[in-house]
Amino acid sequence: MTQDEIIEMAWQANLDREPPDDYCRVEYWTATFEDLEAYTKLVAEKVLADHIADVSKMIAAEREACAKEVESWVHMCEDVEFLADKIRARGQA
Repeated sequence: MTQDEIIEMAWQANLDREPPDDYCRVEYWTATFEDLEAYTKLVAEKVLADHIADVSKMIAAEREACAKEVESWVHMCEDVEFLADKIRARGQA
């Protein structure tokens, strides 16, 4: 997750960005408890979506590796292409 994505979610959750003042020399964010709950929900959704995408890529790569392994069995079985195609098709279901 990028810093820009984190800041965009803060804006979406209605967190307020405050300028430097007597209490803090740099910009800072303020939020109500409800704002923080909304923010954490947005962050959790993004993290989950990113994780699902990563796992999906890993599953697709593993499926392809299995299909290629089956294809290497060509000398042992006539239906190798059929089996490899069945393995690849599992990702389409």
